[in-house]
Amino acid sequence: MTQGWIKLHRKLLKWEWYHDSKMVHLFIYLLLSANHEPGRWRGIEIDRGQLVTGLHSLQKGTNLSIQTIRTCLSKLKKTQELTIQSTNRFSLITLCNYEDYQSNCDEANSPANKQLTNKQQTTNKQLTTNKNVKNEKNDKKTNSIFEESRKLYPGDKRGSETEFTYFTKTHKDWRDVLPLLKPAIEQQILWRKNANGEFRPAWKQFKSWIFNRIWELEVALGSQQPQICIIDKKPATKFQMDATGKKLFLCDDCLVAFKRTGRSAFGRMPSTEIERAVLDGKAKR
Repeated sequence: MTQGWIKLHRKLLKWEWYHDSKMVHLFIYLLLSANHEPGRWRGIEIDRGQLVTGLHSLQKGTNLSIQTIRTCLSKLKKTQELTIQSTNRFSLITLCNYEDYQSNCDEANSPANKQLTNKQQTTNKQLTTNKNVKNEKNDKKTNSIFEESRKLYPGDKRGSETEFTYFTKTHKDWRDVLPLLKPAIEQQILWRKNANGEFRPAWKQFKSWIFNRIWELEVALGSQQPQICIIDKKPATKFQMDATGKKLFLCDDCLVAFKRTGRSAFGRMPSTEIERAVLDGKAKR
């Protein structure tokens, strides 16, 4: 994809990662590679600001090492610049702030557009009013989708408005996440229904389920099976990122054992060191 161009806003100079050349290199490559309009790839809907890729493709496109790419992606996820949905074949990366960098707002400042007549200005006001009405309809639809998921959730709940506000403030990518909630809950209900005597963790409070992104933890893509603790082989209750950005799924017992060692910085430790720390914590009981 070498045709066309992208915008590079001067506010990039104030970006928190600007003085890390490898981060800038990778981020600009992602901006260049992301879809500028919706499309499809092998039956998958790819929206504006998204791209399908993998570590080896990113390495080939940037000439950065796999380890460097993992580290940079982990940092970009933590600062909510992007989200990653991974399968065993590829990753779908969403640039959360794509519109901030690639919006069409500058077109309004061209000389031709500055010569607006009073009639055009009136039309613009009417369009703004129509846009506000459309936004109100979208907000009602969004609230309705969230409320459907909330009502379906079997665990304890608080107030709907409180939980929705908490959801939108906690997750910058909440618009992308919203359609995933109801299918995740439905799969978990079915998984618990078909337990056949096997252990199933209790439903968490809905607010905790939202905060910890449990829909990612409990439901593997296209599966009704939960993620398993890497150490005890029990159903995991939470995941942590290691120093390379890899997800480590842990059960409650292993999380308690890790905290018993007095450590807390998962993101600064390789996975092997985290596993050793958990085992050390278990030995201290």
